[in-house]
Amino acid sequence: MRRFRGSVWVITETDDAYSTRATRDEFGEISSRYAGSFTVTESQIITLYNEEFYQDVHTEEFEDGEVRDQLTPTDQDVQLFDADLTGGTTVLGHATGSLTDGELTVGGDFSGLRSRLENQMENVLAPAITIYTNGDNSSTYELIADIEDDEGSGQFAGSYELTDEELEALRSGELTVEISTEDHPDGAATDEFVPR
Repeated sequence: MRRFRGSVWVITETDDAYSTRATRDEFGEISSRYAGSFTVTESQIITLYNEEFYQDVHTEEFEDGEVRDQLTPTDQDVQLFDADLTGGTTVLGHATGSLTDGELTVGGDFSGLRSRLENQMENVLAPAITIYTNGDNSSTYELIADIEDDEGSGQFAGSYELTDEELEALRSGELTVEISTEDHPDGAATDEFVPR
């Protein structure tokens, strides 16, 4: 899977830039999914609310940005959730979920895998990075992974409309994020989302 980089720019005296990632889908087309997580300063938060953050998508023909738009704050209520994917393994990782009007957007990263992700093996159709609920009406969603060259680290993202039962599971700390590998098909790193 090839990686493509975009940038989120903050218009300041120093013109700070943060990198995001996009991937190709299974048909070789550039995916519409991209993700990035950044810690910003208080002055940068002000620039965000002043609509002075913007995002570029750079291509070979348009090095200065083929697609560009400003980030604008939303009036919708957004709830944030976190999952710590360290556990008792060598894997280090973190996932963040933002919930807006029943849609959960997930982004995160990981490092330290000692074996391949489960879906990198031949004849394995199971998704490698998932979010799921348990119980009578359990459900599972696959997260799109972007693997680094070392195959032990990468990023993941996904966006899903949750049912009422899934929303209740999320708010109750019962929505799980899991990374499955060849050596640990039942989860090399697992944690539940908790409200921030």
